[in-house]
Amino acid sequence: MNIIAELKKRPKVEVEMEILERVLQNEMAFAQENIREFEDAIVQLAFYSIYKGNHKGNMIYLYMDAIFKDEDNPTVIERIYYGVTESGFCTGKDYGTFNDLEQAVKKFNSVSFKYECLPVFRMYEAKLKNEKETIQFSVSEIREVSLREEIKKGFLDIDLDSMKLIKETEDRNEARSMATEL
Repeated sequence: MNIIAELKKRPKVEVEMEILERVLQNEMAFAQENIREFEDAIVQLAFYSIYKGNHKGNMIYLYMDAIFKDEDNPTVIERIYYGVTESGFCTGKDYGTFNDLEQAVKKFNSVSFKYECLPVFRMYEAKLKNEKETIQFSVSEIREVSLREEIKKGFLDIDLDSMKLIKETEDRNEARSMATEL
C-alpha cells in the first residue's frame, strides 16, 4: 500500500508530508529523534477537518507515538499509531492503537469517511416573496437540492436570496422540533 496516496484519497485530509516521508524511511529512527525528556514522542502525521453537522470545525488526527524506556538514556522500544477524533486529546480511545501504519491509515480514512457521510439536516430562516413575513423550516441536505429547484421554478413563494442558515445537525428530530420540515 502506498501510504501517502492512501491518505490523499480522502478529500480535506491534510498530510504532514515532510514528517510522513521521514517516518516511512525509518520509523524507529524517527521516533528516537523525536523523544524529549520525560515525554513520549507524539508526532502528528495527518488530520482531517470535519465540516458537517454538529461536528463541524472539529478534527480527526493520525498520530505516531513512541514508547520508550530509561529516562536518562531514552531508547525506543515500540512505536504505535493512533487516531483521535474531535477535540484532539491524545487518548487514542476513539479509534484505537495500531502497531502498523497501514492499519492506522485505513482506520483513519474510514473514520473520516464516516464523518463525510453523516446525514445533515439544516434549519433555515427565509422571507416569503412580496411579504415581510419570515418563516423557519428544516430540510435534509438531500432534499435541499430539489427544494431550491422548486423555489427557482416558482412552486414555493420563498425568496431564495433571503435564506439564512440557522443550524445544522445530524439529528432529524432536533431539526423538526426547531422548524417545520419541507
